[in-house]
Amino acid sequence: VVAPSSHPAAVAQQSILRQAQDQVQIIHHSYYPGIYLQSFVSGIGSGFSPTGVPRGGAKGLGLGTENYGAAVTVTFPIFAIFGIRAEEKNAKANVRAQTNYYHQTLLGINDQVEQAQAMLDGARQVAENTPVELSAARTGEIQSRTRYQAGLTTIVEVADAESLLEQAEINDALAKLAVWHNIANLAAAEGNLEPFFQLVRPGGH
Repeated sequence: VVAPSSHPAAVAQQSILRQAQDQVQIIHHSYYPGIYLQSFVSGIGSGFSPTGVPRGGAKGLGLGTENYGAAVTVTFPIFAIFGIRAEEKNAKANVRAQTNYYHQTLLGINDQVEQAQAMLDGARQVAENTPVELSAARTGEIQSRTRYQAGLTTIVEVADAESLLEQAEINDALAKLAVWHNIANLAAAEGNLEPFFQLVRPGGH
């Protein structure tokens, strides 16, 4: 028995529901303030001494005086808050709608499986009875031929017996075909045809 939640239609609808739920979380995070850390480091070098005399050579190429600083900036979407609330309301409504669709999908799958199972049970009951009818028709055809050969009946009775036997054979074949047809329908309703394919493959049971 395949769980309705694993049916391809249910899996697809569940994916849509999760996307809707994720959208609500994304919008909800829009309320959070933005925090930005800023920092800087600088340095200067000079080729002159504090008295203004040039030092000469490569002096002054290095950094002689360093400076640094840091700042924190906090932003909050005050002017966008009403728009965010409207988006969040719509997103939550979509989640409720997709949740209802998901439950309806599960109910629909359950109904289809139950109907297919009922049809299969009925087909199997018919298929269990047709071999009995076929056996009786074969016995009747043999008895009619025996009586005809003994001169106890007419060719008409033999023809009727043969007609009944032919119809019984047709009914038995159709009953078996109906069982296979309904097994396929049940597998399709469950959303998994692999068990049916295993049955029809050579060596399947």
